[in-house]
Amino acid sequence: MEYVIIDNAVMNYIILRLIDLTLGVKIKKINKSCVCFGGVVFAIFLPFLYFNKLILLFYRILASIILVMCIRKYNRFKDFAKMYLIFLIYTFMLGGVCFGLINILGFNYTATNLIM
Repeated sequence: MEYVIIDNAVMNYIILRLIDLTLGVKIKKINKSCVCFGGVVFAIFLPFLYFNKLILLFYRILASIILVMCIRKYNRFKDFAKMYLIFLIYTFMLGGVCFGLINILGFNYTATNLIM
């Protein structure tokens, strides 16, 4: 369980730092902390949800929208959409990197431990 917490918090921080660098916005430390903590909470509760894939997809989309809304206050929907798109791109990119490293290093994995 502690691996999920540490891994998720670090990955969320890296994503937020990349957003900082890409968009040139300053994300307050309190907002970074809230988003990292929120991501950890969502990641902890995900394995306990035993719904069909469509509901899990909705849960993940809702979680990502909530996290991006916590990053900063948006004056226009366009700003939110840009931040959300960058957030999704970095999330998929870093997830792909992690999955690639697992395969390259030859670790055995199952669907349940991919969450970690």
